[in-house]
Amino acid sequence: MRILSSILRFFLSLRYSIDIQGTDLLKGKQAKFILPNHQATVDPQIMFTQILRFCRVVPVVSEQYYQIPVLKNIFKILGAVSVSDLSAGSRDQDVLKSVAAGVGKALKDGKNVLLDCRAGL
Repeated sequence: MRILSSILRFFLSLRYSIDIQGTDLLKGKQAKFILPNHQATVDPQIMFTQILRFCRVVPVVSEQYYQIPVLKNIFKILGAVSVSDLSAGSRDQDVLKSVAAGVGKALKDGKNVLLDCRAGL
């Protein structure tokens, strides 16, 4: 997975200038809940490829992306939390409960979680 992440990080660096600070916060053993600070579509991918250099991270992914056949296998390997996408007409009215349950379980298991603020919300 690190090789795939490195390749993606390389291609992203061709388009985006990225400055990483505070990596010492990622090296602790306590589980972390990580939120991108910008609503751009590419921010979670940039953050994921950068954070993976320092620690493992579980992404929270919209069902729309989770169901793409090739990506689904990668997301399963990563232990991604899939959430339904209400904006796409999904009928899971308890989407916030499912996000909280999935994220809570990952954090309880000591995993770092990257939440795309648009994932299913």
